Formats: sequence, C-alpha cells, structure tokens
Amino acid sequence: MAFSIKPKKSCFIILIALSITGCAHHDSVKIAKEIHYRNTVIDNQASLFLIETADIRRFILELGTFAEKNSTSAAIRQYGNLMKRDQTEMLQELNLVATNKKITLPLSLSNERTKILNALEEKKEGEFDKRFIKQITADLRHDLMEFEKATVFEDRYVRIFAKHYITMIQNHLKAIEAIKGGDTIRVVVSN
Repeated sequence: MAFSIKPKKSCFIILIALSITGCAHHDSVKIAKEIHYRNTVIDNQASLFLIETADIRRFILELGTFAEKNSTSAAIRQYGNLMKRDQTEMLQELNLVATNKKITLPLSLSNERTKILNALEEKKEGEFDKRFIKQITADLRHDLMEFEKATVFEDRYVRIFAKHYITMIQNHLKAIEAIKGGDTIRVVVSN
C-alpha cells in the first residue's frame, strides 16, 4: 500500500526541519510562533501563551539545575530541586495540552533566555545567589500575571491548565521571597 504526502505540507515540514537542525543560531521560540501562525486550531492568544509558557518552563528548569550546582545556600539548592521537579511536571502537562491543540512548542530555550543563563553561569558564590533570586522572582511574577490572564481565555483546556498551575506559581513565589528574607523552606510546596 502506497501513501502520498501533500506537496505543500511536506515542503513546509522539510523547511522547518532544516531551519531547526541546520542553523544553531535560530530561535526555537520564534520558529514555534511562525509554525503557529500557519497551523493554529485555537485562538492566537492561547497559542502564544502555550509557546511562551514552554520557554519559561524550560528556562526555570535550567535555573533550578544551576541553583543546585552553583548556590552556596542550602535553601536555594533545595529550591532549585523543587523547581526542577515542579517545572518538569508542568512542562509534561503543557506538552499534552499543546499536542491536543496541535501547537508546536519550542524544543529549546529562546535566544534571550539562553543569554540570561549564560550570564548567570558566570556568577560565582554569593553573586550567583543574589542574581538567581532576582531572576527567578521577576520570572515568577511575570508568570503569575500571564497565568491569571490565561484563566479567562476562550479555550477551555488552556483555562484549566492555567487555573491548575497558578497555585504552584504562587507557592514558588512565596518560597523564593521567604528565602530572600532569610527563611528556609520545606520542599513540600506544590499545587
């Protein structure tokens, strides 16, 4: 039994595959957005939310890894472990929602977030801890605003996803603010 691929679709898939694999300097978030504009089955706002959320999840997961390796603070190392665990869970759920909605998520970090990670990787000891706290706090506050907006999106699955994880983000923000204030945390923070 033979099968055929529609010429337009196969050329588009090949073009995207070549652009992703052929040029390391391409921004995977921009590529995902370009694919979205051609193949979306949900409203633009919800689709872009999923793409941006995937990027920030991967970024925070990497921040967690950096915190475990580079922090001089036991509380920040513990918090990094929490970030890795919870961001991995959220990213898996996000992938399910995106697959269901036929949204192509970025496979790697955006160029912007990669630059931030590279700069953070160069920080040593106490300077790393200060920069980590500042970065994760800013990202979680931004996340919280975006998730609050998503709770009223037209798409039901995106709304459910946002409502489910908003508490986790709030708890992560409270935990890092407690660490910034000199408190320790217990790694039971979750949604």
